[in-house]
Amino acid sequence: MADHTTLARLLGPDMPPDVFLATIWDIAPWLRHVDTKESEGAGWLPFDGLLTLGDMDELLMRARLPGSQAELLIFENLKAISTYATPHMAFAFGASIIVNHTDKVWPPANALCAMLGQGFRYAFANLYFTPDNSQTAPPHSDDRDVFILQLHGKKHWRVWPTPHPMAVRRTFRDEQAGK
Repeated sequence: MADHTTLARLLGPDMPPDVFLATIWDIAPWLRHVDTKESEGAGWLPFDGLLTLGDMDELLMRARLPGSQAELLIFENLKAISTYATPHMAFAFGASIIVNHTDKVWPPANALCAMLGQGFRYAFANLYFTPDNSQTAPPHSDDRDVFILQLHGKKHWRVWPTPHPMAVRRTFRDEQAGK
């Protein structure tokens, strides 16, 4: 039987994993809003210690190391670019930073993915670090189920329901496997 202890932590006390898996997973979008002050008062923060803004320098340095298994991408005006000397400079000028396979270079993300992987076949982590009034990617469809964890700041997310079951699902050559 699959271990969904970590999934329970992400879902929170109002959504048992068995209900989520039977009625939401691979069926419909679902949003859980976490009131940080309310969670702190209860002594429970679901993403505490996963990644802080203070951690970003170290994470970016790890992602840029030779032989890193993470993929560092810079997006500006919804397009991948490579014109900045560093990701820090790109961000300072309004570009977004993506670190695909953050779990390969950031131990807390690796631990979270390993724990989720006990209940699912696999789990990987990607990081999107987007400046105010910016958008990293155009509207798109992921060909897998995705948990989005908003760790800092505010963002208006638009999430659409799962495509019609009879819709043709196409694989995307440029899509990251295992995202």
